[in-house]
Amino acid sequence: MPTSAPARVCIIGAGCSGIAAAKVLQARGLPFDCFEMGSGIGGNWRFRNDNGRSAAYASLHINTSKERMAYADFPMPGHYPDYLHHTQVLDYFEAYVDHFGFRDTITLRTEVTHVAAAAEGTYDVATRNRDTGETQTQRYAAVLVANGHHWAPNWPHFPGTFAGEAMHSHAYRTADQLRGRRVLVVGVGNSGLDIACQAARHAERAVLSTRRGAHIMPKYILGRPSDHWLSPLVSSLPLPLQRAGMRLLLWLTRGDQEAYGFPRPPHPLGAEHPSISSDVLDLVGHGRLTVRPNIQRLEEDTVRFVDGTQEAFDLIVYATGYQIRFPFFSDDFLSVDGNEVRFYRHVVPPRRPNLYFIGLIQPLGAVMPISERQAAWVADLLDGTAGLPSIGACHGAGHCEDARGHAETLHALEAAHHSGGFPSVHGATCAGAHRRASSAQAAAAARHPPGTCPRMSIVAGQSVVITGAARGIGRALAIAMADAGADVIGIDQTADALAATAAAVRAAGQAFAGYACDVSDGAAVQAVADRLRADGRTVEVLIANAGVLSSGRFVEASMAHWQRLIEVNLLGVMHCCHALLPLLAAHGGGRILAMASVAGKVGTPGMAAYAASKHGVVGFCEALRSELQLTQTPVTVQWVCPAMVRTQMTSGVDRSALVPLVTPHTVATAVLDALRTGRTETFVPRWIAVLFRILPGLFPGLTRRLSRSDRTTKGWLAARKRYPTAS
Repeated sequence: MPTSAPARVCIIGAGCSGIAAAKVLQARGLPFDCFEMGSGIGGNWRFRNDNGRSAAYASLHINTSKERMAYADFPMPGHYPDYLHHTQVLDYFEAYVDHFGFRDTITLRTEVTHVAAAAEGTYDVATRNRDTGETQTQRYAAVLVANGHHWAPNWPHFPGTFAGEAMHSHAYRTADQLRGRRVLVVGVGNSGLDIACQAARHAERAVLSTRRGAHIMPKYILGRPSDHWLSPLVSSLPLPLQRAGMRLLLWLTRGDQEAYGFPRPPHPLGAEHPSISSDVLDLVGHGRLTVRPNIQRLEEDTVRFVDGTQEAFDLIVYATGYQIRFPFFSDDFLSVDGNEVRFYRHVVPPRRPNLYFIGLIQPLGAVMPISERQAAWVADLLDGTAGLPSIGACHGAGHCEDARGHAETLHALEAAHHSGGFPSVHGATCAGAHRRASSAQAAAAARHPPGTCPRMSIVAGQSVVITGAARGIGRALAIAMADAGADVIGIDQTADALAATAAAVRAAGQAFAGYACDVSDGAAVQAVADRLRADGRTVEVLIANAGVLSSGRFVEASMAHWQRLIEVNLLGVMHCCHALLPLLAAHGGGRILAMASVAGKVGTPGMAAYAASKHGVVGFCEALRSELQLTQTPVTVQWVCPAMVRTQMTSGVDRSALVPLVTPHTVATAVLDALRTGRTETFVPRWIAVLFRILPGLFPGLTRRLSRSDRTTKGWLAARKRYPTAS
């Protein structure tokens, strides 16, 4: 006989949709039980989840920006990057559950084995404890299904047999599965592109097969996360205008994808879910990844494609989507035909009162805010605030929308598209949720005191190492970090020089530790790192700011003179990164930000050595960033290129007609913003990116003439700045 009074609600699954539903029901005072097969919450975002359902792999990052992914009343921590690693997503979910205090309502290691209709719209739910094997059946007034839809692999069928290894992307975990092998990835959804990019870096040979092309959308468009362009205003425009605008943005950002050798899809932009990748086109263009059409036949270790080409492979990875499965329902209770279900508003199945599905939808953006709103609507239905139309009215109005599982895509479900949106599910439902989420986040930040929810400041509670911290930009950075809630570790040539910086940081209520060190001395930098480690200090951020500047005609100064600039400005950055990387990586999310310069983008007469050192900083940072990504080291690398800054370095030099003179405070503010957004390269002020990133490529002759005619250039050439002035 079932136990438990039927006033309670059952939630199946504690992934991103399940915990959203649990939070909403708790806030409404509706009693519920939540059952999760695994040993922890997070569902698909728990790497190597012991429930056997997670498709997460070691290098997985979200393809939706953090603002679009966050729950409405629980902002993402400010120090998170735009696109989170799966470990950060899971940490966010854990914090969400703890903050709202409903962890005790989630029963872990418990599988829902059967759900059957009982009397008067109630349901008997059978569960099994995975540790003891004990079974139990309880009756519930309603059931919310949030078991996810990315766990039952969809396997394609091709004529012939393959003698090598075949696996579904659901079983992919690390690049070791690809290393040194001839790999064919089938499918151009998000997981297919991710795995293909990993194969291009680690496999002996990497080929990507698609039966038809896909629109490739980079993660950033003109410096902004791509989904930030899909605003409610954009979604309200006529669909042809939306498509035209997005095509223009994509062309400006990456050009024509066919120019890289990637096929043009047969469907218009926005007609189907795009594939998000900032790497795949570059890898195809560089010959690291080859694109082939659909498979025609498997012939032992050889694969024949429909264009007549053939190639031998050791491994085929089928990134061909998922099947919609509800293993706890009998076929006569609820069946899925052709991987298709038709529910009212994607939530309510006809003729099954008090049964609801949360998150069974695939919008263009993240599912989390939509699951949250679905759960709020279901709570309205449960407490009588809202009601449902009759079954006939539902069908008559055409509101029983369908969700289908498509092959060749990471996402099993695609929301129905309607006219007037790009697509309407994101434009109307998702964008509307985000619009309300933004105001809710602001309100939450205002009403929650520090310590009760994620702090919105960028580096709050972290330790930031700043080199060259005694004066100028370095001191401004230290003060800005302290004002943002960070403790500061300052490094400069002498301890006495740090006194004023230490006083300013402590006046802001933050801790300061100073170390005397010449960053050009690798052994001295390593000694500081060893002392930090011995003292048990954590380091989350390194800002490599120390630098010197001198100018004049290259041939009129000794090489020792120029060597000093290289040693401080370039080798100093490298020494600090080399010594502090282990400390930064120890926390699974360290950050390096190096102070470059606009002189690191365009050479200026009279500044040969300085420009060489700053070009070197940019090149080093680009290489280190790529290396850390390739080796999956959890440390990000960024750099900032300021224009002329009003410090001792630039005193006595005429102000440039081309480049504005900015303050150290302006630079420090830009650094905080760069850390917040995760922007790889930042110009200060930002608009001068046009001068130093775009104009040199479009009009190189004009750029050189402007540089030579600028009076500041002539000042550098006349050696107005003598060696060596610290920043």
